[in-house]
Amino acid sequence: VIPKSHRDKWAELQLPKGVRVTGLRPNEERPAFSHDQIAQIFRHPVFTGRQSAFVYNKPGKVILRDSLYWGFLVAAFHPMRREEFAQLTVQCVRQIDGIWVFDLHHHSLALKNPWSARLVPLHKRFLELGFIEALVEGRNGSELLFKELSRSAVHEKYGDEIGRRAARVLDSLGIDIDENTDEAHR
Repeated sequence: VIPKSHRDKWAELQLPKGVRVTGLRPNEERPAFSHDQIAQIFRHPVFTGRQSAFVYNKPGKVILRDSLYWGFLVAAFHPMRREEFAQLTVQCVRQIDGIWVFDLHHHSLALKNPWSARLVPLHKRFLELGFIEALVEGRNGSELLFKELSRSAVHEKYGDEIGRRAARVLDSLGIDIDENTDEAHR
């Protein structure tokens, strides 16, 4: 569960609604979620307790810190594409001069373009949630960070599964990404 003291931190992590984001294709011009939508997402059973490991849209007592849990948090705190974080291995999370980073320079990563190789510092609040202890410490460096995510057979890229699961969460909350996109272009 995200501690109550951290739940209001997402308020600083959004663009004003309707701001055009970079890119030429419509799916790259989606505005950020609104303040209310972000609050809604972090009140979802994925963060407050879900029915089981497989039933994540219904309330329950299970809090599973899996790729869905961490994926929304990575998106909230870090400028990364889902395809980037979905393919990270444990060795891609490291400390440089005492600062934890996602290291997107690793040769095994399939990035969108050469300029995508970068260091992404891990946000202090993200670290306070126990990310390093949960997914890095004591693991083999070559293991996928999110072991339940794999390369899509159809698109041959990472991130499809987490994208589908996140879309189901948003659907369960009545958040329509395409509707927001249309509003942004009016």
